Amino acid sequence: MTDGLLPYQSLGMVRGSKQAAQELIDAGLWLETPDGWVFHDWLDYQYTKDEVEARRAHDRERKRRQRGKAVDNDVTVGVTRDSRDLSQGESQRIPGEGEGEGKGSSSSLIKSNEERFDEFWKAYPKKADKQTAKRAWVKAVRLVDPQVMIDAALRYRNDPNREDAFTKNAATWLNAGAWENDPLPARVREGRKTGGESRMDHYADIAAKLTNGMGQIES
Repeated sequence: MTDGLLPYQSLGMVRGSKQAAQELIDAGLWLETPDGWVFHDWLDYQYTKDEVEARRAHDRERKRRQRGKAVDNDVTVGVTRDSRDLSQGESQRIPGEGEGEGKGSSSSLIKSNEERFDEFWKAYPKKADKQTAKRAWVKAVRLVDPQVMIDAALRYRNDPNREDAFTKNAATWLNAGAWENDPLPARVREGRKTGGESRMDHYADIAAKLTNGMGQIES
């Protein structure tokens, strides 16, 4: 997480040159600072380092609370069932009685979850890696009502600030518990100009290559 800063000493690592950097500055795509170069309008399109760390801390705390609730629910259900079985004379059950019970309800639950996943998949805006998304769905339905996720997927799909290029895969969205996310923030795009001039296309191509190089360093 660099907040859009490319330090001077990292220019060679992304196969850039001072001449290319100066061209990007002249084109208004980069700004020069005492520590290096900064992408123009970076914070209009990317989260800051502090924002990313805050979101990660929030997600960790939310998952910790969800795991605690799941454990508490399992213990409560187990105690209640044991008490009920004892009160009804579980030890005096006739041999063979009740064999096979629960199989039907289990298969019905699996079928229900699959049908609800189909509803979710239809609502979610990005159709990619369906089987991976289905595995994430199976984990998520243990934590939250399927309808909550379906409704959240519809809100995400209809969010006016969502951009197709930055839409998460469904599995990523589910694993992150993104059904709890707030609406996307409005993006400020003023000042960003596009055009078909060959020189500007050349500058944009240089910027894209350098940006890809920065991503490799960060990873």
